[in-house]
Amino acid sequence: MGATLGTGRWVLPYPTAIVIGSDRVVRFADSHPDWMVRTEAEVLLDAVRSLVR
Repeated sequence: MGATLGTGRWVLPYPTAIVIGSDRVVRFADSHPDWMVRTEAEVLLDAVRSLVR
């Protein structure tokens, strides 16, 4: 993978969650440099629910 990225080393992607509205605008984005930290499901659900209201 390092050769593919041109960095010469292994790099894990950041876990990222994005919610996009029907108008194609990003309404929520959350990214963590620590791959062990993930966005909680309830936070994502709240972001989606806010679009439905």
